[in-house]
Amino acid sequence: MPEPRLIPIVELTTVRLKEFLREPEAVFWVFAFPVLMALALGVAFRTTKPADVNAGVLKEAAAQNADAIAKTLTDAGGIRVRVLSPPEAEIALRNGVVAVLVVPGTPPTYRYEVIFMNRDLDEVIASQNTMIARRGTAPGSDDRQMRQLYEQHLQGIKVWLTKQTNFRVLEVSYNEIVQHPVDEAQRVKAFLGLPMDVSKMSEAVDEQLYRNRGGLQSKL
Repeated sequence: MPEPRLIPIVELTTVRLKEFLREPEAVFWVFAFPVLMALALGVAFRTTKPADVNAGVLKEAAAQNADAIAKTLTDAGGIRVRVLSPPEAEIALRNGVVAVLVVPGTPPTYRYEVIFMNRDLDEVIASQNTMIARRGTAPGSDDRQMRQLYEQHLQGIKVWLTKQTNFRVLEVSYNEIVQHPVDEAQRVKAFLGLPMDVSKMSEAVDEQLYRNRGGLQSKL
């Protein structure tokens, strides 16, 4: 009867494993030592909290709210705050006394153009419910409750946007884009001030994808 054929890679792996297990010190350093070290460090530093961040707030004659900013940072916890004059701030940064310097009233460096699309929330929730149903799961919240949460979230975002001096916002309507794609594309082009192809932009609008139209109106 012929002897069974051995698979070289299996035999080589078996030999290497046996050689490794015959060296207790190798087994210790590879498997036992990392576990023991992790346990030791966990016990040694179990009560040590993260180090506080040293921050400076620049106080200049033109900025009157440095103290208020310093108090806000201090109340946040985990931050050691110093109110510094310009010469003091320069020395503190150079010597590493503070890791970061807050300059009150610093104007925004970047400017943003935001295109904010609005859509009827009934349609949004109906579309969401359809996608959830396709996955075979049930919606997690009542539709009216979900609508209320969305309204609160949108209101908060829009209020925040009005306070950003470096943001320009153009609000567009999902329904208007579907019904008048050329006109809305012209608005977007004028807002951005870029050489955009309005015809190609309008051609990208596919009315066939507008499937959920006022899906919750009968429930409200």
